Amino acid sequence: MSDNFNQALADKRNPYWLWGPLAFSIFYFLPLIFNLSVFIGPRLVGVFGIYLAFLALYKKAIFAKGEKVLLPTLGIIFLCVLGTYITPGTQALFGYAAYFCGFNFRFNKGIQGLTGILLAIVLSAELFSYRDAFFLAPALIVSIGLFFFGQAERKDRLHKQKENISQQKVEHFAAIAERERIARDLHDLVGHSLSSIALKANLAEKLISKNHHEKAATEIHEVASLSREILAQVREAVSGIKQYNLPKQIEKLVSELESHNITVKKNIDLTSLPPHLELPLIFICTELVTNILKHSSGDQVLIDIQTTCVDDQVLALTIKDNGQVLAPNWGNGLTGIKERCQLINAEFTINTQDGFCARITLGKE
Repeated sequence: MSDNFNQALADKRNPYWLWGPLAFSIFYFLPLIFNLSVFIGPRLVGVFGIYLAFLALYKKAIFAKGEKVLLPTLGIIFLCVLGTYITPGTQALFGYAAYFCGFNFRFNKGIQGLTGILLAIVLSAELFSYRDAFFLAPALIVSIGLFFFGQAERKDRLHKQKENISQQKVEHFAAIAERERIARDLHDLVGHSLSSIALKANLAEKLISKNHHEKAATEIHEVASLSREILAQVREAVSGIKQYNLPKQIEKLVSELESHNITVKKNIDLTSLPPHLELPLIFICTELVTNILKHSSGDQVLIDIQTTCVDDQVLALTIKDNGQVLAPNWGNGLTGIKERCQLINAEFTINTQDGFCARITLGKE
């Protein structure tokens, strides 16, 4: 097994592993309970002395991380072997050493440790004449069983550890995706609004130079309104709580185009628009109109959006002008549109043979 395991058995999230397993150590005292007359004087003191020493080693073992458990585990094994001279109840304590081997060591090393524990049990039986099944069978069976229980707990901890790492990666990538989303949203919202502000400010400057002060004041008033609007849009884009409305946004874009003496022809059907496409389309339409306002020499624009389509399509969007374009400039705007189309699995194409024509199509899944 290949893993990166450096955990202690004691887990703050599961306090049972601190002292809960010691409930099974009651079997250590069974020989004392059933043959109390045999355990008198120094031998009785030895029984409790062994158990206290075991508790000290157990505490070290449950807080030892990974293979650092080796020394306290060896201590438990030697204590059990030597303690069998005083009481056969040590058969109940060998299993704890086996559990630590199963939990803290990889399988191959753990099997080596289990083999050593089983040999230590047999050695104890030979040294102190406990060759009967009442000593050997429980000690051997419990040790083998607890070893595999330790391995199962190790695998469970490893699984949880991998889940935590995976969750951290998911959160990390989600944070990156969210930053990229905010960057795209800010570019689309701020870029479009600032372009409008720049155009209106230039127009106001020209009007003032021609002494058309009232018209200039109107443009300046609209600049102030746009400035307030852009602040609201930035806050909403960052917080992600804005309720977008595609039809209203299209009407707003049409009004801006018409305010620059551009004739707009609309052919829009949004009756079957899937809800998850509304936000991407708002930004895509906004960015395309911004490009027309900034770069187009044409005076006519077609906005065609169809959501009740043939040929297995759920969306067909076309925004086209009649200006002259040599080649598209793939700046942040068009690149952002391409990225948004990739996110919704849509196809984005540009044609500049007869003006600038952007087409976005999305087929059925």
